[in-house]
Amino acid sequence: MIPSLLILLSSTACVKPNQSLTISTDAVITKLSEEEFNQISIKGLNKPSRDDFRKLTFDLNIEHLENVVERGITFPDYETWKHSLDSIDGKKRYWVGRGTEQNNDGEKMVRYHREIIIYSNGLSNEEIQEAFQDIVVEVYLKREDGMPIEKTYRVGDFIQFSP
Repeated sequence: MIPSLLILLSSTACVKPNQSLTISTDAVITKLSEEEFNQISIKGLNKPSRDDFRKLTFDLNIEHLENVVERGITFPDYETWKHSLDSIDGKKRYWVGRGTEQNNDGEKMVRYHREIIIYSNGLSNEEIQEAFQDIVVEVYLKREDGMPIEKTYRVGDFIQFSP
């Protein structure tokens, strides 16, 4: 079965002139597919089912023109994601995570992608969303004309749950 991954929310910020900057964030929480469930370790859990888990897919994409002379991205490490989820109720909630990053000097784009499996048994959507409020991404860009662009994103503000 192929899971339907719906990108339900996209935030895009454009800074003028010449629309030199596009920043987009996507965050969606879906149910696990049967295949995804079969790939995770369920050791230590009492008869877990596929419905006991959710997957967060988070993407940050930045594209800019050559007029950006300095760029700084603060993106949370895996320990930050883990701590935030595990602090919901003291149980192990961060199950496993993976992702990719592309933030090379000289390139006009930045891409961060995370997929995190959450043990969500007994949690409401609101509790999960609140845990992601502690996850912050900071973007700093400085243009040739000296104009700084600073953006702060709380992952919880972008979370959408697919049916």
